[in-house]
Amino acid sequence: MGFQTMGTGLKTLANASTAITLQSGQYQILPSGQYLLLLGKYSVLQWYDPIQMAWRNLNAAYNQCPFPFFSDGFNYRIMNLSGTVVGGVITNLGTANAAKNGVWPAGSSSSTGVTATTTAGGNAPALTAQYNVIVGGAVSTTVTVTAGGSGYVVPPVLTFSNPQPGGLLATGYATMTAGAISSVTVTNQGAGYTAAPTITVTPVPGDPGTGAVLTATIDTSYSGKATGLTMANYGGGYAAVPTVTCAGLTSLAITAVTCLSVITAPTVSSATNRVATQLVYVAQKTAATQGSSLTNPDYSTNLFTMRNGLGVYNTSSSMASQTILDGGMSQLDVSNLCVAMDSPAAASGTATYASGASGGATSDISWALPL
Repeated sequence: MGFQTMGTGLKTLANASTAITLQSGQYQILPSGQYLLLLGKYSVLQWYDPIQMAWRNLNAAYNQCPFPFFSDGFNYRIMNLSGTVVGGVITNLGTANAAKNGVWPAGSSSSTGVTATTTAGGNAPALTAQYNVIVGGAVSTTVTVTAGGSGYVVPPVLTFSNPQPGGLLATGYATMTAGAISSVTVTNQGAGYTAAPTITVTPVPGDPGTGAVLTATIDTSYSGKATGLTMANYGGGYAAVPTVTCAGLTSLAITAVTCLSVITAPTVSSATNRVATQLVYVAQKTAATQGSSLTNPDYSTNLFTMRNGLGVYNTSSSMASQTILDGGMSQLDVSNLCVAMDSPAAASGTATYASGASGGATSDISWALPL
């Protein structure tokens, strides 16, 4: 279905744009129709993944470019990610308990299932982040090349079959030698598989390659251990990375992955001889790593596109007056962010930061113009 042509001349209330103002963690389902979307600094367009049974980002925040979009009225939404919990890193997969294999949605009984939750965010709106926990069913990183095929000019695309609903899809890519697939690198082991997935080998259009057969297996060493997380609720109002409380699986430990923005300028002391220029609040990624060498980066830490924040100071010496132009998006507490000074050579002087920036959550405005 193509987009309707926008006519010339003055526009009327019949096709007026709509301002979508969202606080931290709030979202708006896009009604059925065609739109020209301009997202705010901290908002993303999300789609509902029917396999993962969770919302996933469809684009990076703050791309500054309006784009046409068609919504079916159900499966697409705009969400303000600032001050939310967007995922988690399973730093300890827990003591194996095969009886817990499966997908455990938020609200499951901790005695029969597995749960993970946080306290509510400290700022308004104080919303509580909750996880869906997936136990077992990770694909082995070793994929057998049953037949390498022949005639491939470029590596073919590999597609793993879907796990059970609520699970995480495994992914990987092929390496070739002399026109045949020689090995496979698994980039995400996935989670929640009840049987070994099949791997479909698809040559790029026009490539004469054929005959490759690949065989995947389930890594039984992860049976009864937590292998994946999805967000049931992102929460809202977080100014720092919260602690995750786990139950139902002994020794399970999770480090929350947040999306935090600078909303209060950092404290500066001993600033002298500065000239007006810009400050860069350097975004940082969480240092937490998945336990037991589990490989699921796209479901744990690569959950949104981080970017630096930007501010300016308005005095030549004390830097006491600062204006935040863009709070950025970082996975770490903003109080721990490095602050850089983008100064010209003539801007000599000194400045000592007594503490980092503060904040985490901010409201945001996006625009939707019906087409």
